[in-house]
Amino acid sequence: MDSEERHELKRNDFEEFIKNAPGFIKKYIREIISICLIVAAGIMWLAKEEPVRPEVKQQAAVNDIFQEVNTKLGEIRQGEAEPAAIDPLIEKALSKADNLTSPVQRGFAYVKAADAMRASIWKQDAQESEIKEALQMYQKAEETASEDPLVDGMAKFGTALCRIDLEQFDQASNILGKLVTSEKYSNTALPELAEKRLKFISDLKTDFNFAENNSAQQENETAQKEQNQQNEQSS
Repeated sequence: MDSEERHELKRNDFEEFIKNAPGFIKKYIREIISICLIVAAGIMWLAKEEPVRPEVKQQAAVNDIFQEVNTKLGEIRQGEAEPAAIDPLIEKALSKADNLTSPVQRGFAYVKAADAMRASIWKQDAQESEIKEALQMYQKAEETASEDPLVDGMAKFGTALCRIDLEQFDQASNILGKLVTSEKYSNTALPELAEKRLKFISDLKTDFNFAENNSAQQENETAQKEQNQQNEQSS
């Protein structure tokens, strides 16, 4: 039997199988379904047992930090939670950050930990030392992820906010100005945010100077009245 005859025979066998397939499937439908279920179960088991890649686990950890801190900050701002309620998330964020191998992810975790620390400004008995702790954490994030424009910019922006909280307006303006003008941050939302804060500082300093000048003027007027009264008495 030459190759052409063998090919023709195989083709005829295949055509015969196709013709009889409906009947074959109907006859053995239960067996076919059972086999399909077993195969599907095996695939699902393998998918379940496949280990999650480390980078996927780390990204999930970063997402958890972001979600938990932002949710709690929102509750605090709306008066639905006390500022102290965010304290446990600070330790949680720092603990997860120490286990992250990516400098960018670790820096981002430090930023969120600093955001949580800075929530202390809503406490009635807020201490300057608490703001300084947040400032140091933002600076740590900046050092860790300095190569990434977004995380580095977020850290710088947080540092500027702490400077504002500490009434160090010139230092804050200097940081915000760099965020606005540097090409490094041009593809992020940080320049726009920084511009708004610069305007806030400008308005704040204007109000402060007005109040200071007004107070000085009142003191001068009071002193002048006292001097006039003394002159009248002596005359």
